[in-house]
Amino acid sequence: MQFQEFYTLWYSRLKHFAREYVVSENDAEDIVQEVFTELYEKYDTLTHHTNLIAYTFTTIRNRCIDLLRRRIREQESAKRIQEEYLLTLQMKFNSLDILDNELFKENNLEEVIEKALNTLPERCRLIFY
Repeated sequence: MQFQEFYTLWYSRLKHFAREYVVSENDAEDIVQEVFTELYEKYDTLTHHTNLIAYTFTTIRNRCIDLLRRRIREQESAKRIQEEYLLTLQMKFNSLDILDNELFKENNLEEVIEKALNTLPERCRLIFY
């Protein structure tokens, strides 16, 4: 069987097979196209010793697994980033919520700054002044 015959006969079935697992039509098409491109390059050597149908299904299956693993890792990373972001927002919200409004009154603010400066070591306080 020539490559073009094999391609024509099996392309849509293999794409359907891939789509069942990766869900996205585009991803399934990309996987099948990549596998057929590689198959085309090796076709003469594979046809003598290999069951092409089994080889092609197995290769597509493995590519689907690789894609799904990669997507799972991406989703887990995105979830961790989102959780960290939410924790940061919560921390900022809590710190603003706790902030004493009296701190910003003009007289009190000067006292707070003076007390903070007095707690510094002498050299730091001089530099600050």
